[in-house]
Amino acid sequence: WFKTKSYGTFIVGNHLVKYEGLLAEVMPNPSKQRQDRINFYRFRIPGYAFLIKVDQRPFTKELQPHILAPKSPLLIPVRQYQESSEYDSLIQVRDQIPHR
Repeated sequence: WFKTKSYGTFIVGNHLVKYEGLLAEVMPNPSKQRQDRINFYRFRIPGYAFLIKVDQRPFTKELQPHILAPKSPLLIPVRQYQESSEYDSLIQVRDQIPHR
């Protein structure tokens, strides 16, 4: 039920991750990203991060293996959230909040 050619394609592979550890349940706002000239939004739900393609450009050969497709295995790597670039960004935001 996921599209595989155009707008709204759900991307997996290296782009779907389960996070564990401190602050892994935090849900930051979606962020726009660009990879291989293709526009994506990165979403977070508690403990997970994933990309959704949001333009009509065709996938590059490098991204083809990461498209969620029927009858394909769904492998989700597990990573420590503290080791992610998202964690570093979250800490930077936290440090900018004035303390009383």
